[in-house]
Amino acid sequence: MSRIVSVWLPDWPVVWPIARLLRTQACSAPADALDPRLDPGRPLVLVAPGKGGPRLVALNRAARQSGLVADDLLSNARSKVLDLQVYAADPAADAAALDRLALWAMRYAPLAAPCDEASGADGLFIDITGAAHLLGGEARLLADLERRLRTFGLAPRLAIAGTPGAAWALARFGNARDHQRRQAPGPILAPGAEAEALRPLPLAALRLPDATLSLLRRLGLRRIGDVMEQPRAPLAARFEALLLRLDQALGRVP
Repeated sequence: MSRIVSVWLPDWPVVWPIARLLRTQACSAPADALDPRLDPGRPLVLVAPGKGGPRLVALNRAARQSGLVADDLLSNARSKVLDLQVYAADPAADAAALDRLALWAMRYAPLAAPCDEASGADGLFIDITGAAHLLGGEARLLADLERRLRTFGLAPRLAIAGTPGAAWALARFGNARDHQRRQAPGPILAPGAEAEALRPLPLAALRLPDATLSLLRRLGLRRIGDVMEQPRAPLAARFEALLLRLDQALGRVP
């Protein structure tokens, strides 16, 4: 059976682009003495076009401490923070940085890939099938991976399961306090235990669109177990994507 590591980097979309910008600026020389240099100690945001005008997509700590949050309108942010530093977001550069992190993760196994947009674009999948013994087992591999990512200034949430869908769900929605009691960097699911582990998790753990989740809530379905207990035929008529995601997470289909 396959063994997949899911690496979730919760702060990646909001914090990492700022770190990338700071590194880029630190490595470049100003064009002249009057060329302004950004100040990491002052509120700093990256913006992208959005509904109603430019919106904040990344913020440094000073900006967050000033009361700004991601998706704020830039016009509102400027009214709250008068000395706000504003730069354009660079999604291509951020995607390239995640690609480079996936290449780095190949130190653990030959197959590693960044999460796509549907999976949040904020982490990695690493296929460690047949490779974990090289680092002393799955628990040691996970501990080493967490330690190295933290040296990069990242705060990962990790999980290992038999499918990408199950690993993704557990990294994001698993019981973090329970994992801490076991003194592990993240849940390591026994082969074949996907159904039991996924049952109590919210349906958002299946990577479904918000519109689908809203409709399912109106039908009284909130957790994966709620769907698992329903007859499949009526659901298949309206929620084919839901059942496909569920079957993938359970390892029933590729």
